[in-house]
Amino acid sequence: MPGFTTHYLFGVNNCRRLKKECCCRNLLRSIESHKTVFQLGLQGPDIFFYHLRSQLKKVRPGSVAHTKWTGDFLKYLIEAPELFTSIEEKQIAQAYAAGFIGHYVLDTQMHPYVYDRTGFGDLLKKKGYADHITLETDIDAALLMRYAKCLPSAFPYGKTIAFGKETAIVVAEILYDAYNSVFAELGLSRGFFIGAIRSMQIGTRLTYNPHNYKRQIVERAEYILFGQRQISPVIPSDFTQCTQDPLNLEHRQWKNPWDPEQRFNDSVPELIKKASGRYQEALRQLDCLYQTDSYEEDHYHKQLEQLCALLGQQSFHSGLDWILGE
Repeated sequence: MPGFTTHYLFGVNNCRRLKKECCCRNLLRSIESHKTVFQLGLQGPDIFFYHLRSQLKKVRPGSVAHTKWTGDFLKYLIEAPELFTSIEEKQIAQAYAAGFIGHYVLDTQMHPYVYDRTGFGDLLKKKGYADHITLETDIDAALLMRYAKCLPSAFPYGKTIAFGKETAIVVAEILYDAYNSVFAELGLSRGFFIGAIRSMQIGTRLTYNPHNYKRQIVERAEYILFGQRQISPVIPSDFTQCTQDPLNLEHRQWKNPWDPEQRFNDSVPELIKKASGRYQEALRQLDCLYQTDSYEEDHYHKQLEQLCALLGQQSFHSGLDWILGE
């Protein structure tokens, strides 16, 4: 991932810019009506990282959606409004798809930077994900202050993705259709997805750290039990920054670990700016698609193909075509 807050800020800020330009009015109306659904969509497949049943599976739903058949999966999410008959359910599906696309666009732009700084592949599996999570959490805190003038202790993580059971059933149906169309071998039920949504909603409330003590307590327990940090870095803190220059404002060179010939010195704000242009164009095309009646088959499919071509089929990790590997 980039972290929770980075994805949230990316999606919300880009919608704000489009609103100022008077663009995408219909899509933005769906997003405004179902803001917390959109904001859950911005977390993409990361919702499964909070879900114990997902972590116990041999093939983890969150991991596979990051690295396999990404273009096909996005297409099913984009077409999800067609699963429903009521206007409200269609708007929920539109808001969720718009958010999920934002997660994909930002991950494919930023993840090579994160993996280059923290390790990837066998090295990452051997040493664990603590450094990876730490960098993302430090990026979250730095961007939250840079763009929202807000400390992690004051940011209401759980409230940004809070919605009730009826809405959760609609979102679960969207994910059920996409997963069982693209990853049918996983055999996931609707209840599984409701559980994953609920787990993230609970998890973000539990990791909310308004008094800045939770992270230290969990970290001490991890050192006693495991001899090293495990998941404690995911807990935001006002006072703990473990990474030097997490936003790369000094413009140190970094590479794409999956293609070392690709070398960059972009800062995180510059990467976000690049991703923002692509995301805004994707939302414009998504708005056009959703204004096209599906019975106008030729025009609808032309719009859909244009959007899918813009998005491609990149790995969320490497930013390269997923067929080339992780």
